[in-house]
Amino acid sequence: CDRLYDISLGNGIEAIGSGAFSNCGSIDYINIPASVIYIGDYAFDGCSELERIVVDVNNSRYYSVDGVLFDREESAIIRCPEGYAESVVAIPEGIARIEYGAFSRCSNLTEVVIPVGVYYIGQQAFWGCANLISVNIPETVDSMLSNAFVECPNLTVYCDFEARPYNWEEN
Repeated sequence: CDRLYDISLGNGIEAIGSGAFSNCGSIDYINIPASVIYIGDYAFDGCSELERIVVDVNNSRYYSVDGVLFDREESAIIRCPEGYAESVVAIPEGIARIEYGAFSRCSNLTEVVIPVGVYYIGQQAFWGCANLISVNIPETVDSMLSNAFVECPNLTVYCDFEARPYNWEEN
């Protein structure tokens, strides 16, 4: 899919399978219709030029804010595109989960603002964010899976010692 740039899926499509667009490095835009009720893991991994994911406003499961993909049912951030142009991302209030690989390989990212209320940070959530400098883990986070911040060489993580997440020593 080296020459695939923009994707607009037709209404009626209900699922985007795991790895559906993985390593399609030239995609810069994807439009998700109202009919999509399932997006599999790794659906957009390796899409290094992907700048924005846009979800139809009538989609009952997913939505997007400034090109970032969210899941209504799980109150979760699913995917910040790898080619996202902004250097700072403020996760909206009301989000409880940062899913597996949600920010992986976001090379422009320097800071993520995680609000109080987030309780879960998934495996490899920030994997390969080479320019990420600062993350403050709020006291509500009680579960952070392995390798959440692997390959983030410039990162300083701030966390209340008394409220450190489960398995903190392993990360």
